[in-house]
Amino acid sequence: MTNKKTVSIGIICFNEELNVPLAYQELAKLADSEKKYNFEFIFVDNGSTDATKKEIKKVAKDKRVSGIFLSKLWSRIFFAGITGLCNRRCVCFI
Repeated sequence: MTNKKTVSIGIICFNEELNVPLAYQELAKLADSEKKYNFEFIFVDNGSTDATKKEIKKVAKDKRVSGIFLSKLWSRIFFAGITGLCNRRCVCFI
């Protein structure tokens, strides 16, 4: 058995309750079609005032999805730090 590299994709969300499920569906399609890599998706709620957090929790039932919930617009600081913490080969932020 070969060890696949993991591609980590971070998605910054601010009041994106309608877009979280759509983004997840497209990312899941990509992950399911690409067999050379493992994928993880990190949805970061950047202090949303809508139901973004609820939607992230719904898609986080997929083991490839993680949700991080910030109380304010801290994404730039957060992503500067998380890149050093990830033990993966590739981290992308969108």
